[in-house]
Amino acid sequence: MKSTGFWLLLALTVFSAFLLVAACGDDDDDDNDTSDDDTADDDVADDDAADDDAADDDAADDDSGDDDDDDNDVVELFSEDFESYTAGDPLGTPWVVTLTGESYSTIFEAVDTSYGNCLENVGSILAGESAKAVLGYTGAADDLAVTFDYWVDTDAYGRFWLSNDGGTTVGAGVATIPGGALYANTAGGFGQACGSVISEEWNTISILVNYAAGTYDVEINGNIECEDVDAGLGADVTYNAIVLDDSILVSEGGYYYFDNILGKTQ
Repeated sequence: MKSTGFWLLLALTVFSAFLLVAACGDDDDDDNDTSDDDTADDDVADDDAADDDAADDDAADDDSGDDDDDDNDVVELFSEDFESYTAGDPLGTPWVVTLTGESYSTIFEAVDTSYGNCLENVGSILAGESAKAVLGYTGAADDLAVTFDYWVDTDAYGRFWLSNDGGTTVGAGVATIPGGALYANTAGGFGQACGSVISEEWNTISILVNYAAGTYDVEINGNIECEDVDAGLGADVTYNAIVLDDSILVSEGGYYYFDNILGKTQ
C-alpha cells in the first residue's frame, strides 16, 4: 500500500502541472484566452487591418485626427462678429482701415438689434474717396468657403473681396449696386451679373473658392447664383486678406454693413 506521503506528492505534482499550463496561455488557433495569438481581432489590443480601436491604423480617415491621403479636415482661417467692440468705436487691430474724404467706418448696432454689433462702412460719393477695411490672415493652399452677412442701403454701393497680396489685388469677390443687383469679380472687374440681394435687409453671401481651378461660386441666401467664376488670377492662388470697401468712382458710396464673417477651408 502506498504511503500517505506518496499520494500527497502525486497530488502536488498534478496541481503544479495545471498551474503551468494556465500560466502559459493558449497556443491554439482559437482565441479564448486573455492574450491574443490568432489572426482575428477579438481582444483589447488591435492587431488586424480593420480599425476597431481607439487608434487609427488603416487607410480610411474615421477618427478625430487626419492620417490619410485625403485632406478632409476643416481649418478656420478667420472669424469676426464685431462683438468684442463697443458700438461707436472705430474698427481696430487686427483690421487696417483706410478712409479718404468724408468716408468713415465704425461699429454699429442699430441696423437690427438681433444681430448685435456689426460694421458700418459709409463711402463718400466723391471721386477718389472710399472706406476700406482690410483683415489679413495666414493663407491656406486649399479650397475656401467665405461667408458673411450683408446689409446695404437701397442707393448704396458695397464690395467684399479676397486678395492674395494683403489687400491690393482683387480676386474672388462681389459688389452690389443701387437696387441690390450683385456682380462677381472677373479679370475685367466686377462685371459678371450674379443675382441680387434684398436691399435694407440682412442677406447671407458665400464665396466658395476652387483652389486648383482658380474659380469660385457665389451663393446668396442659400442659393447658388454663379458657378465657376474666373477671378482672373489663375490657378493655385493663396488668398491672405479680405477687403470690405466701396468703389472710388464718383457717386459710388453710401451706407453698407457687414457681420458674422467666417472663412475656412473646405
